[in-house]
Amino acid sequence: RLLVQESLLPTVKEGLIRPVKDKVEIRSIPKICAIIVLTEKHVGIGLPKLDGKMDYMIFAGDDPESLKWAGDLFEDQWKKAKPWHP
Repeated sequence: RLLVQESLLPTVKEGLIRPVKDKVEIRSIPKICAIIVLTEKHVGIGLPKLDGKMDYMIFAGDDPESLKWAGDLFEDQWKKAKPWHP
């Protein structure tokens, strides 16, 4: 699943999404609160800096607590997002 910030939708190119759109559900949300890359075994989390711009330095984890926290945060944001179809 892919969650995209609404302000970035105009810059998302059809060519970038085409290879994955049949395999990935895409939703949009007004503001992304964190970058989350989550697998069954690992998580990477990037948070915004004080100026609001995203910091691409990430926190990484593989412990059950980190995986649950990141999964819960993603699910919360996913439920607030609306489906997007290019």
